[in-house]
Amino acid sequence: MASTPKNICTHNTEQVITAKKTFTDSIISNRFELVDGTVINPPAIEVMEKNVVNRLVVGAGDKKLATTTDILLSKDGVVVSKELTAPKFKGDGSSLTALQSSQLEGSLPLEKLNSDSRCFEIVDNELGLRVDESSPLRLTDQGLSMTFADSPAVADANKFDHILVNSNRQGVGRLSVSSLMGHIASMNNHVLNIVNGAEDLGKGVSLYKGKANKGRNQLLQFKTLVFDDNFTIEETENEIFISIKDLRLKEVKDEQERLQGEISSLISQHRASRLETIKALEEQISTTLGDMDKAAKEYQRSVKEGKAELKQLMSTLAHIDEQE
Repeated sequence: MASTPKNICTHNTEQVITAKKTFTDSIISNRFELVDGTVINPPAIEVMEKNVVNRLVVGAGDKKLATTTDILLSKDGVVVSKELTAPKFKGDGSSLTALQSSQLEGSLPLEKLNSDSRCFEIVDNELGLRVDESSPLRLTDQGLSMTFADSPAVADANKFDHILVNSNRQGVGRLSVSSLMGHIASMNNHVLNIVNGAEDLGKGVSLYKGKANKGRNQLLQFKTLVFDDNFTIEETENEIFISIKDLRLKEVKDEQERLQGEISSLISQHRASRLETIKALEEQISTTLGDMDKAAKEYQRSVKEGKAELKQLMSTLAHIDEQE
């Protein structure tokens, strides 16, 4: 049997290669083994794609691997950019945010709650709602209720006050008293003691003009009486006095004031001239008294006061005459 040279590789005989061999082309075989008999199998991963530092390696399919951009291994920890789901988490959860209270299970330690709010209080290790004693709200075994039994009564209401109503469109809210009047106009005068209209009962001058609406408010409008100089108007807290002026009486009063001025100057005059002036004044006073008697029927009060003042002037003149 012919031997095979050492430097020739055959395809149908077993050979032991003791030196290094370099193949310039691919080697095809159905099996490769190491010296210890370990079979060399084809690799599970043949390609590495997107090999980024500090990124987690994940399978890319078809014997390929790639680093993912969703998970980063930093010096401070693992950073996950997408939603993380797990059956259980352990550790410090102080940095967790946006936790849904509806998903919490078990007892919540009250000492962890911020109880600085004035709306809540912790009594006997139980969290409760704080209700002011002056409030109409009450806490019962059935929950929170509202009662006005202990609320102080209000004597009356004005347009600045509000009441609590339940609106079908907007729920519970406040409604001004003036707005309420617009809704129950037929009952305003019975419920709220408010006038809704006016009318003239007599046949004289009509002062009532009508009603005008301004928003939900209703205004009563009246005409204004205008007087000329022939009338005198005197007002008190509850009354208005209207009088027709008497021009003659006005003239008499003006004459009275003039006489008072002359009497005042008479005192400083000489005796002879004073006697003459006194006589003339007496005649004028007598004439004035006669005129005032004619006007006394219509203006008794004013004339009476004027007469009393003129009589006092006569007495003063007589006293001056006696001194002379």
